[in-house]
Amino acid sequence: MGAIIGGILWIILCALTATLAERKGHKGIGYFLLALFLSPLIGLIIVACISNKTQKLCPYCKKAIDIHATVCGFCGKELTKKNSTNAEKEKWISERIVELISTGKTATDAKIQAEAEYSVEKNNKEENKSTEANE
Repeated sequence: MGAIIGGILWIILCALTATLAERKGHKGIGYFLLALFLSPLIGLIIVACISNKTQKLCPYCKKAIDIHATVCGFCGKELTKKNSTNAEKEKWISERIVELISTGKTATDAKIQAEAEYSVEKNNKEENKSTEANE
C-alpha cells in the first residue's frame, strides 16, 4: 500500500515539475521524464534554475516584462524591435553588395564598402533628425 502511495506521489511531483517548466516556456515532457527517471526533487531544482523564456528585461528599467511586450509596464517606455531594424540593415547591405559586385568589386571589398556606407548613411540620418529637433 505504501509503495502505491509513494508511486502516485512520485508521478504528481513529476507532473508539477513539468508544469513549472511549461510556465517558464520550456518543454514540459522533457522535464517530466527527467524528474521521473532521476528524482522529482532534482527535477524541481533544475526547473528552479532554468531561465524564464516567457520574459525579458526592459532595456531601460531592467525589470522583467512579457517577451511580446511593446511598451514596458513599469517605466512606460516603448520598446523597439531590433529584429526589424537588423532585417532592414541586412537587406540594404546585401542589395548594395550586389550593386558593387556588378561594378567589378570583389565580394570582400563590396561587403566592407557596403557596411561603411550604411554606417555613414545611418549617422547622417541621425544628425539630420537631431538638427531638425533643435530647430
